[in-house]
Amino acid sequence: MEKYEQLKAFYETNGHYNINSAESEENKKLNQWILRQRREYMNKRVSDKRVALLQDINFDLMETRNDVSWMNFYDDLKAYKEKNGHLLFPRDSTNRLAQWSRRQRRAYREGKLESNFKAMLDEINFQFDEEAVKLEYWMHVFE
Repeated sequence: MEKYEQLKAFYETNGHYNINSAESEENKKLNQWILRQRREYMNKRVSDKRVALLQDINFDLMETRNDVSWMNFYDDLKAYKEKNGHLLFPRDSTNRLAQWSRRQRRAYREGKLESNFKAMLDEINFQFDEEAVKLEYWMHVFE
C-alpha cells in the first residue's frame, strides 16, 4: 500500500503519472512498481480491489512501456532545455536526446506522432521543421 500512496501523492501534486526515474532512487522504485502493476494487469494477475483502487486515482493500467519510455525522454529533453536554454544538438550527434528528437521529427513528418505527444512537444517549443533546426543551430553556434 506504500507505493500506492506514493503514486497517489505524486498525482495529487503533479496532475500526471509521468515519473522521471532519473530524478531520484525513490522515483526509480516507484516507476518499477508502476510497470509491475501494468504487467500484472495485462497478465490478469491483479485483484479487482487493486484495480478499483488504481482506477479511483485515474491511473491508466493500459498505458504501455513505450508511452512510459516516451515520457522519460520527454522529461529529459525538457530538463535539457531548462538547463541549456535550447533544444539544439549537432546534426551528427550521437547524443540519445538528439537521436530521440530526430525520431520525433520523422514520426511527425510521416504522420505517426500521436497528437498528445505533439502537443507536449509544442509546449516546450520543439521545432519540427528540420531546415529550421539546422538554421537555428547554425545561428546558435556562431553567436
